[in-house]
Amino acid sequence: MKVLMYSLDRQLFEEGDARKRMIEYGKLVDRLDIVVLTGRGKKDEQLSGNTMLYPTNSWHKFFRLCDAFRLGKKIIREQACGLVVAQEPYLTGWVACRLANKFKLKLLVSAYGNNIFDPLWQSENWKHRIFKIIGQKVFRRADAIQTDGDETVADLKKRYGEKVFWKPIVPSNIEDFKIEKEKTAPPIKVLFVGRLVKQKNLPLLISVMEKIKNSEIKNKVMFTLIGDGPLRKYLLTEIKERGLTDLVDYSPRVSREEMVKIFTDHHLLILTSIYEGFAKVFMEAAATGLPIVTTQVSGVANVVKDTVSGFVVSQGDAQGLAEKLEVLATDPGKLKEFSKKIKEDFWSKYSPQTTLEIQKNIFYYLGP
Repeated sequence: MKVLMYSLDRQLFEEGDARKRMIEYGKLVDRLDIVVLTGRGKKDEQLSGNTMLYPTNSWHKFFRLCDAFRLGKKIIREQACGLVVAQEPYLTGWVACRLANKFKLKLLVSAYGNNIFDPLWQSENWKHRIFKIIGQKVFRRADAIQTDGDETVADLKKRYGEKVFWKPIVPSNIEDFKIEKEKTAPPIKVLFVGRLVKQKNLPLLISVMEKIKNSEIKNKVMFTLIGDGPLRKYLLTEIKERGLTDLVDYSPRVSREEMVKIFTDHHLLILTSIYEGFAKVFMEAAATGLPIVTTQVSGVANVVKDTVSGFVVSQGDAQGLAEKLEVLATDPGKLKEFSKKIKEDFWSKYSPQTTLEIQKNIFYYLGP
């Protein structure tokens, strides 16, 4: 099988997990050509013997879809591709769907990070309502859909049937997080890692930290926040104005090596997101043995058993999140028990090979 894939991920042009994964995908097929929607300045690259990377090098972002379509037509005619893959269902999905229709090819669509039918995601931005309309058309045309969060899988299967597959993306460096160091207290160190965007619901995170500051455990808990993005100024301003500075360590970014050490040195992971897929940070936390305290999002069920290896609360429930943190901060036995359970559960189910085996099965389903 020869495959044409569309992506928005410019990290493919750098050494890292995404690039390694594409090379491994290339081993599953006869040829893999990847078109990345980019601005100018990138070059075609041969990632491996049968895997090529092509930037659109578009003059303006408004031309990227058209450039991707033209480049895709050229590749299909030269390579006789039999399958087109889109890494999301509305932008690359639109291009891939058009090409699949034009050349009568199989279409595989990925849906990671959010479910287009999630009303919280739709309400976040007016563009998302348009994306939903496009995504629905693409999903109907697709021969297969792959996604990661359990709730998203269940929802899409109700709508589109058995052509929906569960496929997690386990980081290739996940073994680095398989650390045996036992975490002790005090203080209990709570970790937040993520892009500082609306999706992460930073007002809720700030509210939780403020409740901890005003509680009896204020001297037993510290928060480490790692991430950058458009809401960075908002976050730092709120921390200062609410008197949370002594409770919080903040860093916009850290290296991969530093990140492993940070997970080792912490006790808990907190996530306050409005929506998620099977988030990478869930996997890293579980692999290290950090119990997770989180809002109810799609990917959480893949790694957390509520009240067994972490706590899951309703969207927007700051009081519930603060109370669950207090439970684990004041009960070392329960913290250790949750840590052991989440780590055992994760390593019994997941490895980078899990991703490749499932992808291989999906390619096999779609045929030669």
